[in-house]
This record gives sequence, C-alpha cells and structure tokens, in this order.
Amino acid sequence: MKVGFRKPSPKRSIKARTTGKVKRKMKRAVNPIYGKKGMGLVNDPKKAAYNAAYHRVTFGATDVAHWVAKPPKQKRGWLYWLLFWWWELLKAVCRLVASIVDTKQAYVDARDKEETCAVKVSVLPEQEEYLDSLRKRGEEEERRQQAMRKRTLKEAGAKVDLLTGEWIVGDARDIVGGPCEIEVRADKEPSRINIEWQPLTKSGKLPKKVANACVIWDYQQGDSVICHIGYTAECEPYTSDVYLWIDGECEEFKLRMKDGVLAKA
Repeated sequence: MKVGFRKPSPKRSIKARTTGKVKRKMKRAVNPIYGKKGMGLVNDPKKAAYNAAYHRVTFGATDVAHWVAKPPKQKRGWLYWLLFWWWELLKAVCRLVASIVDTKQAYVDARDKEETCAVKVSVLPEQEEYLDSLRKRGEEEERRQQAMRKRTLKEAGAKVDLLTGEWIVGDARDIVGGPCEIEVRADKEPSRINIEWQPLTKSGKLPKKVANACVIWDYQQGDSVICHIGYTAECEPYTSDVYLWIDGECEEFKLRMKDGVLAKA
C-alpha cells in the first residue's frame, strides 16, 4: 500500500467531477440506498477496509492546498503536514547525494582516461610483425575487390580503361583552375592519386557514379589542394568536391552537373 503523497491525476479528477458525477446521480435515482454511509462495507468489506486505510496514510494535492490556505488545528492534520514536508526534504537530500556521486564518478572517469592516454603501450617485435601482416593482407584484399569491381563495370559497358592517372589529373586541373579559380602550377605533380570503383546496383545496372577519384597537391606548412571527382560510365566528371587548405583554414567548393557543365552548387 502507498504511503505519503499521492501523485495527482488531472484526467481522473475532471472525469470524477463531470461524467462520474452524472453517473452517480443516475445510480442514486435508481437505487435509493446507493452512496449511503456504510454501503461500501456491506457490498465489499475488503475494498472498504483498504480504502479506509489508504485515505488515512496518504494525502493528495488538494489536501496540501487546503492546509496551506487554512492550516489544520487537529493533531492529525499537523502530522500530515509534517509528513509532507519530511517527504519533500528526503527527496531533495537524495537528489543532492546523487549529484555529488555523479560528479565524483565523472572526475574519476576523466582521471582514468588521462592516465590511460598517458600510458605508453609497448609492442613486441612479434606483435608488430603480425600487425604488419594483417595490414598488408587487408590492403591486398582491398586491391582484389577493386580489380573485381573494375572488371565487372567493364563487362557492364563502362569505359573504365579511359580512367588513367593522366586523365584524372587533367580533369582535376581543369576543375580546380576553372570553376574553383585555384591556381596550381603546371609543373606541380600531385602528391597522391586514388581511385575507388563502385559496385553495380542491386538490379545489376551501372550506377550514376562508377568511380570516385581523388587528387591531392601538398605544399609546405600543411597547405594542400584536394579534389574529389565522381565519374559516370562514360568517364566524364559528374560531381566534384574541392577543398583548399591555407594556414589551417579550409575553403570548400561543391560542383554539380547543370546543363551538361559542372557548376558551383
């Protein structure tokens, strides 16, 4: 059985004062002894005893409002009043203790994290060799997957043989120096050239972008120009994202196909 403050329910309170009130009047009109004192004990003694005990050990929001507006003079009323404030004080103390525990736990977690980052992990030569073998195996598997995708795209009709390194660098220079207006010297060779072939669609057709290429020009002091190009099955640029890094700040250019020409989005 609940003891202390009852959680208020506005929905039930409104229902008891509207539809419930009408129903009680209708029952009283049919049954003259309905609602009379002592009828609950006659109809259901167990429920009547429970309700009597429940209303003596609990109190609701309306009881508190009455006590605030007109403090009771009986000893029992003052007992309920003290019980209510004792319950609220207990909840406030519990919240304070919980916040202190959470703060302490957060401090401990942060300290442990710093200690973990400060610890240097020593790797044995055998472990380092094993990690290198796993890394090489993953790179070989990636190359095998890319070769398989390229062969599948070629069999589906894509002109994948045209996408050579020179072809990609030429397109990247045209995009960077054209719509983006970024100057890259003609004698400046790219630092990295990557190409990633895309798989066929679930229905076995060619995707809109059969390949994603990336060309990077690195300069001194961390400056760089990065150009991402998405190619169609005809090996023509379909989309492009260009990033210009200067003095730690990045300027981004997004180019999309409009009327057959790449333009800034």
